[in-house]
Amino acid sequence: IGGLYAGISVFPGANGVTIATPGINVVLRGLAINGQGGNNGINMTAGNRLTVENCVISNLTQNGINVNAAATVRVTDSIVRDNGFHGICFQNGAKATITRAVLSGHDNNSGGIGVEGNAASTTTIIDVADSTLDGNSYGIFTSSNIATATIKISVRDSRIVRNADSGLVTLSNQGAAVSLSASNNMLANNGQGIIIFSPGTKAWVSGNTVSDNTRTGLFNNGGVFTSAGNNAVYGNGTNTNAVITTVAAQ
Repeated sequence: IGGLYAGISVFPGANGVTIATPGINVVLRGLAINGQGGNNGINMTAGNRLTVENCVISNLTQNGINVNAAATVRVTDSIVRDNGFHGICFQNGAKATITRAVLSGHDNNSGGIGVEGNAASTTTIIDVADSTLDGNSYGIFTSSNIATATIKISVRDSRIVRNADSGLVTLSNQGAAVSLSASNNMLANNGQGIIIFSPGTKAWVSGNTVSDNTRTGLFNNGGVFTSAGNNAVYGNGTNTNAVITTVAAQ
């Protein structure tokens, strides 16, 4: 209804919305969640499904949205900005779709989206489409810290720009399978474009524009990095580093 405002102010020691009931389905629509020294805008530690639509989540000291549960999450047409750590943090078996979102201003060595594998025998799957990730330390930072914590990330048709360290990062600290698929994205004016580290990591890139990143466009240190050969990679500090395998798209 025009003229109405729905908001939550989050004060020190508190979370804006806490979801901690197994099996629950939660829909948040049209909310402004604003930190006034509070921790997380949304903190989910148990539950079946979380849907966030047309929300603005900002100025929290920790994460805008924190999901540490094997829940299904959908974030659509929302802005998450200027929080103390990640815009959205997914851990330990979350399955998430992020569409037409803006994740901006998370520059304290953190990401617009952070994905962490910290629990054994979990698979975390995140799909990002038609979104903007700008002005963070990392656009998306993906890290598995347990040998059996699998992570799968797909990013398509998105703008990943002006992130101080890197646009897309994939890391496996203990050899877990961590994979990234990136297609038809703009990665420009970051520190680095797309980087993967260590055995266990894989990247497939197709149709991306990777330009004007100050250090490296595409970087591989120990993983398997495969390109369709149709990426526009130019004007970076170093366009490629280490082994990139080019194959024909099928």
